[in-house]
Parts: sequence; structure tokens; C-alpha cells
Amino acid sequence: MPFEAHPSPKVAENGEKLLYVKPQSGLVRTLSEFEMWFHDKFSLRQGDMNRVFEAMLDGAPEWFAAGYRIETPIGTFSPKLKLKRQVTDPDDITHDDVELDGIELMWNWMASSFSPPNPSSRIWSMRLFETVSAMSANLNPIDC
Repeated sequence: MPFEAHPSPKVAENGEKLLYVKPQSGLVRTLSEFEMWFHDKFSLRQGDMNRVFEAMLDGAPEWFAAGYRIETPIGTFSPKLKLKRQVTDPDDITHDDVELDGIELMWNWMASSFSPPNPSSRIWSMRLFETVSAMSANLNPIDC
């Protein structure tokens, strides 16, 4: 696999910055290319993968906004939350203090031998994030 090495904020015992690796920049495929590859390799019908992602984009945000995780064959998607302010006592946290920080994929290592993707770099992940953010803003805290 082509890779790039980058310095991390962590420092080794000798005082030098430790390195981390990531896949080489520029090696990106579209969902259409991925689907075509599946079509050629596994005889998947054209449009099947796109329809699955579209269905997830249509249905998942409502469940995410209500706080649910969604288990799939590749892993579990869940809303990632953060506090808008610094809090030290859990009793001081209100619904208004919590906001959506993204959608996480907890990769199911048993499902596949592939490395986990970075869902934040995917267009559909951003669409999920935007939709869930909009829905979360209108969700009654009692419904959570």
C-alpha cells in the first residue's frame, strides 16, 4: 500500500517527533468507481450500492438525532457528541450544552480484512452529519 509519513505531536524518548503513516494523498475513488468495480468483480447490479447509501442517508439521521447507534455488517455508526462548554459536574450538563460533533464508525474488524475507512472524508458522511445536525436542533430533549 502506498503511504506517506508525517510527524506527530508525540515525542520519542530521544526528543525527536514520532512519525505516523497514512495512505498516500490523491488515491481516492468515487462511489461510482467502487460500484463499477463491484459490478465487474461480483456481478452486482448497477446502482445497488448507491441505492443503499441513499436509503441510509434518508433514514439514519432520524435515529442518530434520537441518540441511536446503527449496527451494520461493516460496523456500528453512532452520533459523536461534544460539550459546548467546559463542565466538571455531570449534574450541571443540560440538553443545550450538548451538540453533534460528527458521525463515528466503530469498524467491525470481524466483518472484513480491510482497514477502517475515515468516514469524515466521505461525502455521504458529511451529508449525514449535516442532516443529523439539522434534525438534532429541532429534536425535543424529552424525546432523547
